[in-house]
Parts: sequence; structure tokens; C-alpha cells
Amino acid sequence: MSNASNESPARQPNELPLSPSAYYDSIPLTAQLPLDVAREVLREATIHHEEEPLPVSPRTGLNVLRNSECTTSNAVEVAEGFAATIKNRESFHQLWILLLQTQITRLQCQVEQQSDNNNQPDDDHPHFMAAPVGFSLNAGHLLNVTIPCGRNAGQLAKWVRRLPDGRALLYAKNDGPGDQPYAIELFAELDLSDEAPAQSLPRWLLDALTGPSAAFHTVYSAAEATLDWGLSAELLRYRNLDQKAKAINDSISNLKAEVSGVLAEQRLALGRLEGAQATTRLGHVRLGAGGPRKNGRVGWRHPGEPRVSWGNERGRSG
Repeated sequence: MSNASNESPARQPNELPLSPSAYYDSIPLTAQLPLDVAREVLREATIHHEEEPLPVSPRTGLNVLRNSECTTSNAVEVAEGFAATIKNRESFHQLWILLLQTQITRLQCQVEQQSDNNNQPDDDHPHFMAAPVGFSLNAGHLLNVTIPCGRNAGQLAKWVRRLPDGRALLYAKNDGPGDQPYAIELFAELDLSDEAPAQSLPRWLLDALTGPSAAFHTVYSAAEATLDWGLSAELLRYRNLDQKAKAINDSISNLKAEVSGVLAEQRLALGRLEGAQATTRLGHVRLGAGGPRKNGRVGWRHPGEPRVSWGNERGRSG
């Protein structure tokens, strides 16, 4: 006697196997589809279609059909293989759709939960209802400036305050009295649009930036009227760097003049030593940088060598 529980159910003679599309459509859509469930789906699909022909790749089938020895039965097998390939691709396409639908459902649930959390009032973290002391509403001063608030996330600055050193303090809309402002350095925002390509500054504008204070303040007032703090800060930065470069160049010129004066006094001292016959009066010492000099050297030179100017030999006397 056979065990009916271990036998596969009998299939009607004219009943076709369950198609891949119908099989995957029969799977209920759940909130999640774990990996073990996906493997079970593939295993069940293999059981349902184990009697179908093996898939054939298009290249293999074409090579068989183009063969001169290809028979009618071979062509039928290739056609059945093509059909199996189409069914397999349809099956995996349906499974991929199922996985994407599951992911969309999960993401929608996360968005709804996040929206509910944002709509709930946060009594433990009060927000600024008005501009903090010294701050003002960001009305175009810093349009695209964001404050980091987590990994790869940011919030637009709502309350802003400009500092005299070229920086700005920012508060986001969710900040309150217990939060510290976020400090940034102000820079001119680049315009990367193709409608107005970047152009070189004209000579009159460069002269105004580095010229008298009256001309600079005229240009600076025009920049302030645009409400763009970055543009105004960049004008000040350019003028300050120009003045700093001039101060450094002046220091270099003064140092060069000072060095020239010191070298001139050193040459005078050298002339007085030569005039006082220092070589004759101190020649018996005969010391060098490494100790007593060897015989055959007189001062800096070997006997018979021409005298070298002090400018080329300074620093070698030890």
C-alpha cells in the first residue's frame, strides 16, 4: 500500500503546467520578502516546471539552426528551448517586480512614520519663534547654505548673523535657545549657468577694489544692496589680501635695504683690518675652520693663487 501523503497529486492529461506568471501572481504580497522565502519561491518554481524543456540561449539556438545537418526535430527542440528561455526571463522579471513592490511598500511605511514623528510637537526641544538676538531672517543673504544635521543631510539656514571677520553664524528652523549656532566662512557663490559665462573683471573694478577708500566703498555699497553677503565678503577679502601683499613687499624691501647696510659696514670693517696689517700681525696663529691650517696655505689662498673678491668668498673664513 502506498502512502498517499508522499505522492504528488495526479495531473489531468490535458492540464498544462502552471505558467510562471500565474505562479508568481498567486504569491500574496507581504510587507517583507526575506531571502529564505525568495529561495523557497525559486525552489517551488523549479518543481512546477521540471518537466519543461531546458532553456537555450539565442546564440546557441542560432548556431544549431544554421548548421547544415539540423533536422526538423532539432529545430523543434531549439524552439522549445527559446520558449523556456522566455518563460525563465518572465519568471525572474515577475520576481523582481515582487521584490521592488515590497521595497516600495516598506519605504512608504518609513516615510509615513517619519511624517508622523515630525508632526508631533517636541516639547523637550523648544524652537525659536522669533529671530534670536543679533540674528535676522535669511531673506536671500545665504540662499543655498545648509547646516549639517546627520549623515549626508542638511537643513537650510533660517536665522543668520554676519560677523565682521568674514564669517556668519547660522541657526536652522528646528534650533532653539539650547543649540549653538553653526559658523561658516563667507564666500561668493559661483554662478555655473550657461546663460552668463564667467568674465574677467574690468580694469575700473580692479582699480576700485585696490584704490582709494571712496571708490571701494561705492562698489561695496552696491554689493550690499544685492543682499548677498558672500559677494560683499569676497570684495573685502580681495582688498584685505591686496593690502597684506603690499605690506609684505614693503617689509621685504626694508629687509633688503637693511641687509645692504649691514654688508656695507662689514666691507668697511674688512678694509680696516687689511689696513691694520692684521694678516702680518696675526699670521703666526694660522687657524682655520677645522683647526690649524696646513703648510702651503696663506689665509684663504694657496701661494701664487690670484686674490678673490670678498663678495665671492664671504662666509668661507670660518
